[in-house]
Amino acid sequence: MSSQESARPDQPKKHTLYAVYDLAVSPITFDVLQFLQCAEIYRRHIGFSRLSIVFVLGPDRQFRRATPKDEAVDIPDKYWRLRHIHMEAAWLLKSCTGVNVFVDRAEAQRLLQNVPDSHIFPPQYKLASPKWIFMVVNVLSLFRRSKISPIVFEATEAALRSVDRWIEHNGLTKPIVSLTLRHSVYEADRNADVGAWNTFARTLRERGFDPVFVPDTDQAAIANTEDYQTEFPHYWPGPVNLELRAALYRRSHICMSDNGAAAFIHHWMPNCHSIIFQPPSKIPGVFRRTQEGQAGIERVLGIKVGEQLPYCSPTQRIAWVDDTYENLLAEFDRLEALIAGAPQPDMVPGADA
Repeated sequence: MSSQESARPDQPKKHTLYAVYDLAVSPITFDVLQFLQCAEIYRRHIGFSRLSIVFVLGPDRQFRRATPKDEAVDIPDKYWRLRHIHMEAAWLLKSCTGVNVFVDRAEAQRLLQNVPDSHIFPPQYKLASPKWIFMVVNVLSLFRRSKISPIVFEATEAALRSVDRWIEHNGLTKPIVSLTLRHSVYEADRNADVGAWNTFARTLRERGFDPVFVPDTDQAAIANTEDYQTEFPHYWPGPVNLELRAALYRRSHICMSDNGAAAFIHHWMPNCHSIIFQPPSKIPGVFRRTQEGQAGIERVLGIKVGEQLPYCSPTQRIAWVDDTYENLLAEFDRLEALIAGAPQPDMVPGADA
């Protein structure tokens, strides 16, 4: 267990909300970002001043096993994700003053039994009957009820200084366009078209931008630079350090990402211009297994194909098209026009209205 709060478990701070991410019913994925958004919206809505995040494993120190990815990721990797994704993500919230991790539910009970029910999120949460809240549609629902923005993640000052040094060391003097690609060993059929992105990066360079690739977290631990086009810088710390990833996004003129939950970090940061490619052709395995297909995507996002999240700015967009070179370029030009306040260029086929 680790925490930065000075209060003893039997004396929780009066204005601290304890948000419990229960891994018996919640995934060990970047979906934790939506949970954190929901907790932050709820904290602001009820007027608490601080947020303490509690992660607790399921009974017998087990993790949820409900989707193909739950089953594919082994236990050691899940512990790594807990330490380097979930715990780090909590610190992207300025209101976060503590992070606790319990591998034994009895230990978590010793803390939570001394916390008033009104200080626990999700509402009515109990270890004996855990609740989950981690989908984009949950964020959307809370936003509509509270009118509080989910654009809540911020880069830390230390991370921004580190990224600034990296930018200077690599001689990047032009506006940065960060390119975050999905290249996972899990559900590889959903991976990015690397060739198209590299061709697009060359066009960006010719136009006076500095493209920077952010590799997939899965690749950062096993790949070396010879596996990639070395003509462009790759920001290797970003895939395994969310604070540094967020700082690079904050320093980018535009952030572009292939489908994947990690991509939504820049979509939920203030003052970030971003495009997330969410091709209808790349259906997550869980929705193929349930035979929901695209309807499953719409269900968890809370919007239909072609629509945009209502709390995002016009320059934080979902592109509902495949990541071909032509679509990458067209969507980039469209966003540049929006940033400049100019009339929008013609939409690419299949793009939203």
